[in-house]
Amino acid sequence: MEIPFVFDNLPAARSLFESEPRADAFALAASISAAWTAFAHTGRPDHPGLPTWEGYSLPRRATMSLDYTCGLANDPYREDRLAFEKLRSERIHTAIGFPRY
Repeated sequence: MEIPFVFDNLPAARSLFESEPRADAFALAASISAAWTAFAHTGRPDHPGLPTWEGYSLPRRATMSLDYTCGLANDPYREDRLAFEKLRSERIHTAIGFPRY
């Protein structure tokens, strides 16, 4: 789904949309394409159409949301991530026979 946005070519992917893409989808495609181009040139995806894109680190977990309104969020979906980590840990302990404390 992201390829038409990366290459700023929504018309070539009309079958992915239920109808003609929204006007702001074209603006989003231009912004995503510009981020990829900036990254290829500089190693950073920053460009004037996006907020400053911080590097990812475990303490902050800065994540860019690429949507009709783009934005940077620290540790989005934190509760979901923690629940998944807990479930994964419980399954590992069960599979290898370690007791849970």
